[in-house]
Amino acid sequence: MKQETDELDDKRITLYWNPELVTDSATHAAHFSFYNNDITHHFRIVIEGVSNSGRPGRIEKVFPQP
Repeated sequence: MKQETDELDDKRITLYWNPELVTDSATHAAHFSFYNNDITHHFRIVIEGVSNSGRPGRIEKVFPQP
């Protein structure tokens, strides 16, 4: 049964948040997936973290939606 809320546009700004995402120690890669909203034309990816020695790091990049 379809509800009234099913017809509303999904306008979430934050599409994925994971404060505990860990990279693979061999490949230094992390894999994740997320659901998109109904208004996005570009993705702003912001990655922040701390190394094992305590050094902070941050990178931000914008990608067009495929």
